Amino acid sequence: MKKQTMLIVTVRASDAVEGCGGVIAKYAAEGHHVELIVLSDAEGAKREPLLREVLKGLGVSALEFADRPGMPLEWSDEDCEWLACRFRSIRPDFIVTHAKEPDLRSPDRGYASAAVMKSYFIASAAGAPCEGLPVSPRQTPMFGLEPTHSEEIGWVPGVLIDVTPFLDQKMTAFDRLFPGDEHRRERCMEQMKNRAVHCSGRGGVTGCKFAEAFSSFGPIYAHGHFVW
Repeated sequence: MKKQTMLIVTVRASDAVEGCGGVIAKYAAEGHHVELIVLSDAEGAKREPLLREVLKGLGVSALEFADRPGMPLEWSDEDCEWLACRFRSIRPDFIVTHAKEPDLRSPDRGYASAAVMKSYFIASAAGAPCEGLPVSPRQTPMFGLEPTHSEEIGWVPGVLIDVTPFLDQKMTAFDRLFPGDEHRRERCMEQMKNRAVHCSGRGGVTGCKFAEAFSSFGPIYAHGHFVW
């Protein structure tokens, strides 16, 4: 399997740890390149050194802060053009961001998802200058993080990934970013356990005890074969 570039785009750096920390650790351990773009300044400049340290320990190779106002996220057309340029420059094999379903508990996540889709549309358009960078391929897959309360918004998982070997690594990072938040920790663990039931039972992944789930934004373009 060729080495891939995984690009994650989230409102907060901690969203990436909570939603796909296990997958980040898994991909990094396999030698893939993992980049993270954080859209808002919601976590504050004082936490940036901690965030960088924690994400680096998890396996993120490059971490970039856009520092746009958050809560609610303020993202302009100029910001979309900036993100489109980053897409063209990074040229990811796939993108992970927030689910495209509206999240009433955290509207910023829905705004971020819409911004990512609009920005990638610009990046893949031949007429967009984007600093003269090569046009992004239109078929780059996008995946949505599982929302905290997925059952409330009709979110449906399309991809489940076994992260059992990387649970300790993820939760160590989680505990550093959410110290003392036992309720959030228990909810995160329970969500991964529930997805593991599907992954091991219906998916036949032997030994899966913890899994992370993602939705698909559109068709996956395979070259002559089904994907699994």
